[in-house]
Amino acid sequence: KIFDPEVLESLGDFEAFVPQPEDVAGIAGLLTQSFKRIFGLMEEGGMFGFFAEAANNINLNGQTANNKASLQSQLRSGFAKPSVERPRGRIADGNTVSLVLLEKDGPRSCADRIPAAYVSLCLHEADGTRPEGGGIFYLRPDCRPYLLSLCVDPERRRSGLGKKLIRLSESIVKNVWESKVMYLHSDYDPAASNFYDKEGYLQTSLPSPLDWVHRSKELAAAEEEAPEVAGEEAVWS
Repeated sequence: KIFDPEVLESLGDFEAFVPQPEDVAGIAGLLTQSFKRIFGLMEEGGMFGFFAEAANNINLNGQTANNKASLQSQLRSGFAKPSVERPRGRIADGNTVSLVLLEKDGPRSCADRIPAAYVSLCLHEADGTRPEGGGIFYLRPDCRPYLLSLCVDPERRRSGLGKKLIRLSESIVKNVWESKVMYLHSDYDPAASNFYDKEGYLQTSLPSPLDWVHRSKELAAAEEEAPEVAGEEAVWS
């Protein structure tokens, strides 16, 4: 059993795909739109609203370009051999498993559109550090599954897509990677914290100076249905 049947059925009108190079632009745009709150944008409006808007556009365009470059690097193994198998190397060397959710009745590509949702999985030490923060120099045997960049298209939030995609990710980790625990980081956003609290991800550290909180979940003991999320929000993890 690769996927829990209930998880696949819960996707409803959406299908999950391993992204390819033509999907990078759409995913990069989704990441930028989802995490605008952490980019230090200026308040628009008032006397200097035009300048603030112009500065914010420059900032967001730069973030999107950075996202594209990061995705091209992190998704290399999936481009060469699309798979949900356990990575054989570091995220820094392009070893991740990523998924996009797309509507079943639409194009099977996000080359010209933003996907409904996105998530990435990698292996990392369970030491409270973040993979993006420099990463590990080699893949140690004690590295654990780590969830990254779970986000939902702002126009589709509060529809349960984040919950569906995290359940699909957990199914991969349990049934394909044969692991019993998942790690991640959540940021300071109250909705993000609420989402992961309700999905059973417990804090394993106090907030860092940048307000990142390390979390983990024992998947083998997580068979009960988590309660519905009232205010689903994008999460930087």
